[in-house]
Amino acid sequence: MYDLAAFRDRIAALYRRSAPYDDGRRPTQQDLADAINLSRSELSSRLNGLRHARLLPRDVHAIIRTLAEWGAITTQAEARELLALVNCPNFTAAEWQSPPLVDLIPPPATPSAAPAPDPASQPRSNLPHAITSFVGRRRELDELARLIPQQRLVTLSGVGGAGKTRLALEVSVQVQGRFADGAYFVELASQRDSDLVAQSVARALGVKEQAGQSASEATLAFIQSKELLLVLDNCEHLVRASATLVRELLTACPRLHVLATSRALLRVAGEVVYPIPPLPLPGEGTASTAEGLISSEAVQLFVERASVHPAFRFSNDNATVVRAICEQLDGIPLAIELAAARLRVLSAAQLQAQLADRFAILADRNESDPRHQTIKATIDWSYNLLTPDEQSLFRKLAVFNGGFTLADVAGILSVPETAVLDELTELLDKSLIYQTPGVEDEPRFAMLETVREYALLKLCEASEEEDARREHANYYAIVAEASYNELRGPQQGRWFARLKQEHDNLQSAATWALDNAPPLALRYAAALFRFWYPMGYINEGIQTIEAALAKSAGPAEQRRAQALRNLGVLYMEQGAFERANSLYWESLQLYHDLDQPREVATCYFDLGIVAMEQGNYERTDEYFTTALRLYREFGDSSDVAQTLVALAEFRTYQDRFVEAEPLAREGLALQRQAANNRAIVETLNILSGVVAHKGDYLAARHFCEEALAIANQQGDRRNAAVSMRSLGEILYHLGDYPASYKILQQSIVLSQELGSRTGIISALELLAEAVSADDPARATRLWGAGNGLRKAIGLTPPPNEQFKSEQDRTALRHRLGNAAYAHAYLEGEMMSLEEAIAYALVQSDTSSSALPVYP
Repeated sequence: MYDLAAFRDRIAALYRRSAPYDDGRRPTQQDLADAINLSRSELSSRLNGLRHARLLPRDVHAIIRTLAEWGAITTQAEARELLALVNCPNFTAAEWQSPPLVDLIPPPATPSAAPAPDPASQPRSNLPHAITSFVGRRRELDELARLIPQQRLVTLSGVGGAGKTRLALEVSVQVQGRFADGAYFVELASQRDSDLVAQSVARALGVKEQAGQSASEATLAFIQSKELLLVLDNCEHLVRASATLVRELLTACPRLHVLATSRALLRVAGEVVYPIPPLPLPGEGTASTAEGLISSEAVQLFVERASVHPAFRFSNDNATVVRAICEQLDGIPLAIELAAARLRVLSAAQLQAQLADRFAILADRNESDPRHQTIKATIDWSYNLLTPDEQSLFRKLAVFNGGFTLADVAGILSVPETAVLDELTELLDKSLIYQTPGVEDEPRFAMLETVREYALLKLCEASEEEDARREHANYYAIVAEASYNELRGPQQGRWFARLKQEHDNLQSAATWALDNAPPLALRYAAALFRFWYPMGYINEGIQTIEAALAKSAGPAEQRRAQALRNLGVLYMEQGAFERANSLYWESLQLYHDLDQPREVATCYFDLGIVAMEQGNYERTDEYFTTALRLYREFGDSSDVAQTLVALAEFRTYQDRFVEAEPLAREGLALQRQAANNRAIVETLNILSGVVAHKGDYLAARHFCEEALAIANQQGDRRNAAVSMRSLGEILYHLGDYPASYKILQQSIVLSQELGSRTGIISALELLAEAVSADDPARATRLWGAGNGLRKAIGLTPPPNEQFKSEQDRTALRHRLGNAAYAHAYLEGEMMSLEEAIAYALVQSDTSSSALPVYP
């Protein structure tokens, strides 16, 4: 965790422990600056994280050495603590053994217990936990543990089923402490679209694209200064896209290391290829006894997996058979595990006999890579043990991406769940699928990717792929359409959870539909908006809708009108007001032609939002009034409620708070009746501003906290960010400045992840207000940054907010003087979005009264 403020605080405390000079004076910040060859002002800027003044690893190392020379730190633990506070790379072993670090007291040896974890070795990580034990590969683990931190790109290559993924995870767990910012696992096996490789990486890192920024650019910006290990799993089917992304990231991110698994080499400069062979088989002279064979890693794996079956016991009696099984499987881990699973119904001797027949029949000398023959034979053998009904189901399960439930299987086959229950159970028992957690404890299943690829091959051989993918796409279109209304009702939390779990299936189905059935793709474009928008998948939504509209141009129809309106809202979130306005008018005209007055009302509502944000209040009043009239006649209570709440917000823009409160309270009552949690959150945030204007900040805080709790419970990230901003403003007025500052910073981080420029701008301006009393120069820069970003996207503040900001800025001008104010304001106004965010996230005195000041 990067905590520059804590680092500054710790240094200030350590000054007091330094040995005095001969004249009795203790070291000062000027002395520290001189010691590390920086000016005092430059050191101050770097310690405060000011623009263009980043604290570098060499600075941190120099500071620690100087403090050690002064006697301010006396132990290695204190030095490591400072390194950890700013995610700084460790000293080398040679540096620890050189003056002045060699004089630091090392940690005490504690042979009776494991040493306490070093804070610097506790990075963030998303490495999945292994379900089964790891067997063998000690030599590979040791070599890779040394190789990965030394080389920028290491690729584990080998046959499918050789255990590349499992080995990559095991070694990543071991070495993640060597990377200050952790290790991240990116699973590419289920990704079929090469254009979405960067999005998969961004999603694993928790990065969301900004407006006008690609996924690769967003990922690069996130990683650029970090020291982390990126594990890219199963690159072979996307090798060009993976190689391009890896090349870009390694070139621009000097502290990034990549560990890839792939059947094909990436062929990127500097790539170190590490072949993963099958597990070692018993040596030629090894006796066929249990004691002699168990030294073979292939035998160890078979015995480990087979031992879960009560009837199996490894002994001298079956040692020869076990040896033959492992040799026939060429020591390939996946083949061994699948074979061992058959001992549930076969003896070891029966298993060995069946394998012998299958390999002879299924050996395919036409394979371009002979290593594929064995794994294909193993899965082919498993496939041929299935009944015709089980085989049919197995093939069709290949179209699922990211897993499935029993209901999903029944859905794509258009049969009752009971009709496939037995076959699904058989596939589970025969290790062709495995079980994973689902929503609300509903069992969920998935295939190993190698098995799924085999199933896809069989699907193609049976000439069933097009029909199966069409049924898959049709089924998930129905799921998406069902979610559209559910995401507005009392079950929206459950539906958000379900759609998040089905994200890969929805994405792959929509992608297939775009290429093969454009009208079906338009159904996704119309239906998934209420998932994309609050979850922050803005770019994914825009790309899907734009492509669907382009490929399904035709006469007026409802789904096209709905997709246009959805696209407008997504562009609105990115601050593209003119584009949104144009889309709303196009949608409105289609709805008018289709005689859909309720949807016409929705378009007028959206046009009102655009007009309000652009400061065209005459149009705003006209559009909202028209929407309310149509909703009262043709809509439902939620429609009326959202318009009442929008009117309430509009009245606050006009400084007409007396009129705003009853509108907001009426809207809230209607939304509570409908149990529309997203709308309730939006209304609570607006109502908090209304009552705060009256001075009732405690009531306002209650509304904000309720809104934030509901948003978090629902997983509604967009409204959570809004609630954070509202709460931050109220906490400031209540005098809780540290809490206000912290939550406003959190809202900026979340808005950045969501790609919400408007949210970032609002939070920057609230931060400016929060720090104005204690740090007028910082407040002025934040005001300048917010105003510069407003100009860039054409976002006009409401008159009441504009008046308030002008008052605040006038006060800052008087405190700083005209020249200093103009300089600070211009510095902020010239910041890019990324620079403004970075500046806002630097700790301020307002956030902690204990922080030292470095002028």
